Amino acid sequence: MQKSFIHQGKVAHYINSILIVGGTNMGSFESVEEAKQYLDVKQIEDQIKEDKKSSTKETDTNSVVMALKETGISKPTESLVENYKFLLENKKFFPSNNLVSLRNRFDDPFIGDKIDYVLEDGTIVLLSKTTNQRINTLIESKFTEEFVMFMTANKSNFYRCVTELLSKEE
Repeated sequence: MQKSFIHQGKVAHYINSILIVGGTNMGSFESVEEAKQYLDVKQIEDQIKEDKKSSTKETDTNSVVMALKETGISKPTESLVENYKFLLENKKFFPSNNLVSLRNRFDDPFIGDKIDYVLEDGTIVLLSKTTNQRINTLIESKFTEEFVMFMTANKSNFYRCVTELLSKEE
């Protein structure tokens, strides 16, 4: 099957399940719709990367302390505050619904109902806030630190673990 379409001012060609945009092979996809969804997500990822480069937002310590107190942690230690600041500023995944609450408070509004995370290999992944909270609850109760480290190593591991977690929930 061969189909061409315009994406962000560039001609995209879907030929025999291969997507080519601006002469670059973007990978193999099962359908044109899946290829378009990939381009939409990639566009968001690229925007996030660009925004991260242009503004290295440092989170105020007092704001983190106050936000942690609002989540029920009455006396957050300096170490805990620094850990949360690191997770917030670097957009690292960590299974904590408190972190989701803080991300809701501190994140830029353009992401909508999605939370972006930067994995260890530099890949950016997006999760809906609802899915994120479900995953956090499952990980907190059942999985180890090694599991989280494996999960956050790269996009393939991340999505494989998310799929596995959500299938165990049912």
